Amino acid sequence: MEDLTKVVINGVELDYNWMDMDVRETYIRAMNRYEEAIDSLLEKEKQSTSAEGEIEEYRAMCRATAELFDETFGAGTGEKIFAGKHDFNQCLDALNTLYQSRVIQQKMVGEKIKQMQGVLDVRE
Repeated sequence: MEDLTKVVINGVELDYNWMDMDVRETYIRAMNRYEEAIDSLLEKEKQSTSAEGEIEEYRAMCRATAELFDETFGAGTGEKIFAGKHDFNQCLDALNTLYQSRVIQQKMVGEKIKQMQGVLDVRE
């Protein structure tokens, strides 16, 4: 059986067990800080009138994404995943990988709960 708590992003394997409440809590805290940083950067980008300003805002968003991975999975994880690159598309793909893993894990838990309901129903 495949271990759904393992995700691989740019060749880096991470333990991402969404049903482990400690992992979930750490990720949610990190994501809240990430969202605040991205919102702030997007607001700055709207005000930027130069290509250099836009480039710097996207670099900053990439740094914020790496920090999210550091906070969630441990210091240095962002560097391992992104190798110092500031490719915003790569950042979005990495975040999507986490999201897809979470959706799959939640679905599997839902199926287990349905099975348990059958086990616990002694009237059948």
